[in-house]
Amino acid sequence: MDHSLTLSLFPHKEVVTIDVKDELSACFKKLFSQRILSAPVLEDGEVIGQLGVVDVAVFAVHLCKTAIEIFQALGLPVEKDPPVSFDDLPAILFNPESGTGEPELFGATPAKFIKNFSTRNPTKTYTSATPLAKLLVDFCFIKRAVVLEEGKVVNYITQTDVLKVLQEKNLLSSFSSKTIDELNLGTKEVITFDQKGPVMLAFKEFCVHKIESVPVVDEAKKVVGTISAYDIKTIDADTEAIENLFLDYKGYTKALSDEVKLPPVTLKGDATVEKLLETLLQNHIHHVFVVDDDDKLISVVSMTDLLRVIAKELALSEENISASGAV
Repeated sequence: MDHSLTLSLFPHKEVVTIDVKDELSACFKKLFSQRILSAPVLEDGEVIGQLGVVDVAVFAVHLCKTAIEIFQALGLPVEKDPPVSFDDLPAILFNPESGTGEPELFGATPAKFIKNFSTRNPTKTYTSATPLAKLLVDFCFIKRAVVLEEGKVVNYITQTDVLKVLQEKNLLSSFSSKTIDELNLGTKEVITFDQKGPVMLAFKEFCVHKIESVPVVDEAKKVVGTISAYDIKTIDADTEAIENLFLDYKGYTKALSDEVKLPPVTLKGDATVEKLLETLLQNHIHHVFVVDDDDKLISVVSMTDLLRVIAKELALSEENISASGAV
């Protein structure tokens, strides 16, 4: 790979940011009105983390007494459930001055508490001069990158942005004809949702397993739907809408907007990298479900999985990037 390629390939853009003092309602409105999944969190102009719709939804779900009651009714632990702990919830999340004991969903300064709440996306900053190869290596472990120039946020690069550039620059031609099976792509131990119980349990999996999507399967293990972070962007920022997370899958999907009521996207193991990349980008999705000839779920391939294979196939590592003099 040409190590002279830098993040200057990505044009600067106006980046939506969240102030650490923003209230939860403001966080909701900013993310949802812009139809974005996440944004950098700033404190006195300095990037201190990121906040995404999954963080907000998981936080709001855990905020409700109903959530704790559901976990208890299902026999799930509510004190030691890493990485989210429930023991400090009453002190942190309930307003002791209200006298009602009701959760203050949109009170205080919750952005301080909910940035990186689901612990899914470590924050790293770069400049426009950072080598693209360096970002590719880091994107094996992170999902979004904050680009700074003179202390100002000038870009917020996603995995989708990177894959588009790789496609446009034809940088994957050496292995684009290899298949999902050949490259052993994807996660075999797939976290699934079986349509039983409240959908908020799927969001719990997002937090615990650091994922952004779970396939919904029927009794035959065929994929019949999906619950993803993208769904959350259509949930309005009010308590009534948050309650949709406590519905079963059928009720939940009825409450979603038509734009996310799409059939799950699947591929077979003989699909090529080129086909996989086209499928991800054309459908504006971050995961593809791999099924067998009977349409039974085998694995899930995420953008992170694909980027890790790309880094490996292009022989990228911190060591050889440094050796090239690009860093």
